[in-house]
Amino acid sequence: MNKKLINRFISLEMDQVFYIYLALVFINTFIEGITLSLYKINDSNIDDYLFSYLFVLVPIHMFIIYCLKFQAIDKLRWYFALSAPIVFGSLIIDDFMKPNLSPSTFELHPSLLTFYDCYIALPLLIVLPIWILLLSKRKGKD
Repeated sequence: MNKKLINRFISLEMDQVFYIYLALVFINTFIEGITLSLYKINDSNIDDYLFSYLFVLVPIHMFIIYCLKFQAIDKLRWYFALSAPIVFGSLIIDDFMKPNLSPSTFELHPSLLTFYDCYIALPLLIVLPIWILLLSKRKGKD
């Protein structure tokens, strides 16, 4: 059973993995918006979050999608798939380097939705581009 599942994942094409990544980006953005509106931290302004979404997060996602689709998949430049792990990894490192860590949404409002949003979403957005990287590298050798 496990071997069949692993073979299924290995046999997926890069475009299919890219569409999984796109769906995950949209789902994560939707969940982030829901958790932001439901569990707003006290003394926070929703306009600041909206500004950061529109002018920081959306351009980051657009840049990564460009790197994945047009460079890593279409032109088989596998090293462009490193854009997502570098960007999201630097966001994770930046969160850990801040001296006054504010509590996460999960610590304030523990639920399955906030757990996914705080601890699972970002690693998934890192793993899928690495998967595309490995597939494009393998296809480039063929």
